[in-house]
Amino acid sequence: MSDGEDATNATINDIADNPKDIEFIEADLDLADALLVEEGEDSPYANFLAVRAEDEDNEALVALDELLRSDEVRSHIEQTWPDGEILPAF
Repeated sequence: MSDGEDATNATINDIADNPKDIEFIEADLDLADALLVEEGEDSPYANFLAVRAEDEDNEALVALDELLRSDEVRSHIEQTWPDGEILPAF
């Protein structure tokens, strides 16, 4: 990759230089290939809604929190990522 490029979506085709002539092989992995799959419940990596103490009772934020934890959102997550790549952690 060239300096300053975003490597988060890099592929083999983005390798700019290979002075040690390393052979790179792409693998089609899925979640079942993982060594460990964490549970969504009580995950330290779960997303959460944080608000200032003075906004704790703000009706719009309370409604947003309820919506984010709704059955509809849970269903959307489970349907969009059926292999468990993303888990509802609520």
